[in-house]
Amino acid sequence: MAGRYRLEPEAKQDLKEAILWYEKQQEGIGEKLFQNVFAKIEKISERPESYSIFHGHYRKASVKKFPYFIFYSIQEKFV
Repeated sequence: MAGRYRLEPEAKQDLKEAILWYEKQQEGIGEKLFQNVFAKIEKISERPESYSIFHGHYRKASVKKFPYFIFYSIQEKFV
């Protein structure tokens, strides 16, 4: 399943808004957030069951150096 993931439209919008906000604070920080989020998504897709269960079938993983979590569920073909 490595590399197999799908972002919900709401998650894409949230990420876009967060990146823009961080870029307004300091140039380059938004790009760092983008890199850290997608690095974590890749790790999740490689070993989706290694992160803690949050609620029901949803799991969560923290984003390195930023106050964000990625919430996800494991599907048949992707996370």
